[in-house]
Amino acid sequence: SACYKLLGVKKGSVVDFRKLIGFGKLNGYDFTPRSYLDERAEPTLRTIGDYYLAFLGWLHQKMYDSVIAAYREFPPPPSYQIAGVWSRQGVERFLSKYENWKREEELIDFTDMLEQVLSRELSPNPEVICLDETNDLTKLMWEIIDLWSRSASRVYLAGDIDQCLYGWSGSVPELY
Repeated sequence: SACYKLLGVKKGSVVDFRKLIGFGKLNGYDFTPRSYLDERAEPTLRTIGDYYLAFLGWLHQKMYDSVIAAYREFPPPPSYQIAGVWSRQGVERFLSKYENWKREEELIDFTDMLEQVLSRELSPNPEVICLDETNDLTKLMWEIIDLWSRSASRVYLAGDIDQCLYGWSGSVPELY
């Protein structure tokens, strides 16, 4: 991605599923593999680790100011699926462990890349931006597009709010 290049991220420093499994083993979380062959596939949320990870993305991609506000709006797991283990305290514990693990292992994930590019106001300074499927962008992604658009002489956006596929990950089609 452009953020990956702008930040000069090294290949081995990105959180991938293999590293995530290692984190889970160290901290008592299981994660369900999903097919990366279909990039539009909704992640399979079968374990508490899956839900905590989905919540983490939701929290950052929607740019919530607090865990409490995000927790109130995040769709909870079905009670029959994760009975008795989904809680705000559990979410906060997971977030703390995950952030500490990334810091100790010197790792970065996709959302970290977006947040760092935005906070450092890094831009590839494009002349033209042509972006499709804007209906699936999150608030954080829109902030980056806004930043990058400042140097562009033309910006073309295409999307259809009735075809939003990424609501589960925090997309905000209304911003389109």
